Amino acid sequence: TTITVASLPLLDAAGVHIAVTRKLFEAEGLQVKIQPVAQSIAALPALKNGQLDVIAGANYVTFLQAQQQGTLKLKILADAAAAAPKFFQLLVLPDSPIKTPKDLEGKTVAVNILNNIQSLTLNQILKADGVDPSKVKYRAVSFPLMDKALANHDVDAVHTGEPFGTVIQGKLKARMVIDGGGAPVTSLPVSGYVTTEDFVTKYPNTAAALQRVLLKAQQL
Repeated sequence: TTITVASLPLLDAAGVHIAVTRKLFEAEGLQVKIQPVAQSIAALPALKNGQLDVIAGANYVTFLQAQQQGTLKLKILADAAAAAPKFFQLLVLPDSPIKTPKDLEGKTVAVNILNNIQSLTLNQILKADGVDPSKVKYRAVSFPLMDKALANHDVDAVHTGEPFGTVIQGKLKARMVIDGGGAPVTSLPVSGYVTTEDFVTKYPNTAAALQRVLLKAQQL
């Protein structure tokens, strides 16, 4: 049967697309359908009710929260991404008065999901720079809409991931104030390929085959 994989529009999920292009799934006898999703949290209900089998590029905070709350019992098939230089970028308009991390106090920053990986990692970077994170306001804006929110001055800055950071810099001549993948969060595991314990229990051979493909794709 066809395995449905939800894929976020981020580089985190590149492995699943590489696997499709290189026909790695077919080599394992698997048929995979990719279903785009805007946010990992939005895919949780579909994963729970069986409409999805795997979420690609799922940020770990969302799923650790779901596991802790008892919403789902999850299994990680493979890692997808870890924080690296410019993995996230805090961007502002070219004429913004925000020049340093300290300037963010009292300002509004767009993140994809509130109280999640972006704000948690940025808070640690701000603390390391002597900035009080409690003085920074976060607003939920989906990645594809961050350029519009910044251009319209709905927010003062955006904390975005690739490929959106490059797009925003190209369209708006935005400049980077903070490297969101820098110290102290560099190398922090950010996302992975997640399924449910039920899926692994019911289809152990399929789960193992998926894991082999994803691990191989991550090396390409």
